[in-house]
Amino acid sequence: MSVKNSKILSLLAAATLMFSACEDTIPAGNARYSPTTPPPPRRTVLIEEYTGTNCINCPNGHAVIEVIENFYNTPENLLVGAGVLVVGIHIPNWGDPVENGGLITPEASAIAPDGITPPQARINRSSGILNRDRWTSTTAIYAAVAPSLTYPEGVSATESRDNITVKCRVSPSTNISDARLHVWLVEDNIKKRQHLPDGSIDSDYIHNNVFRAAVTAISGQAVNFVRNTDCSFEFNYPVNTAWNVDNMRAIVFIETASTGVINAAHGPVIRQ
Repeated sequence: MSVKNSKILSLLAAATLMFSACEDTIPAGNARYSPTTPPPPRRTVLIEEYTGTNCINCPNGHAVIEVIENFYNTPENLLVGAGVLVVGIHIPNWGDPVENGGLITPEASAIAPDGITPPQARINRSSGILNRDRWTSTTAIYAAVAPSLTYPEGVSATESRDNITVKCRVSPSTNISDARLHVWLVEDNIKKRQHLPDGSIDSDYIHNNVFRAAVTAISGQAVNFVRNTDCSFEFNYPVNTAWNVDNMRAIVFIETASTGVINAAHGPVIRQ
């Protein structure tokens, strides 16, 4: 295990925050889940949020995510490639599959670890499965670590003739072997029903960061990086008729088995 990875794990073990376990509805912006003077973010952190439309406590998870996004994704942070990227993965047994009008994709079973009870999340693919009371503290720890690669131009995503083209350039500052590059598509502003903490159902609930498809294989694309040698990638994926392309983004992240996600980036899908 690398010194950097060992340090992260040690910090994670010491950073658990004792929040209330109450399942009352959490107002957006609740200070309980706001980071308290964390170090400035130095990279973009990936949060995989496991959720479901039939999960009565998932709106509370969505509220915590909104706090984290608002805190980190400021214009100043985004300008230097720092912040958070959230992917809402609707997991089997907690809603309806896409073929029945729901949000559970065929890839969800392969992406979500076994034994998930939403709302839970995994941060940078190396935090383990976390309940929402640990999302803010864990995100702050990962965000403070400088990345060993960057995306100088971010991610370019365009749609033309029912096809989405995703391009990115990766700039590594060190040699990285046995890395996996992932390209995913997500959609915001999807109106679908959602069970709420009070037992009611909101038929017009707005779902954001919804995982729609993996452009690369679920396991990602194998790639090795050489220090100070940029690599460019291009991928294509057909548009599904159920998607609203105007609300979609392409997400790119690179991970290794030993360190988890090194850095992530995203860009809106632009119609040509």
